[in-house]
Amino acid sequence: MDDAADQLKQLMMNIVDMNTVVESNMSILAEINKLPGDILVVEQIVPDGS
Repeated sequence: MDDAADQLKQLMMNIVDMNTVVESNMSILAEINKLPGDILVVEQIVPDGS
């Protein structure tokens, strides 16, 4: 029983960590969106899935 509870607690902590990462990424994106358009050449660096 304790094992399942520990696994659940660990899962919850992982979800919280993922949410924190998502939130910080969103704020980074928001900062990038405030920059002038020329700087958004960044998009070309990210490989697309083709």
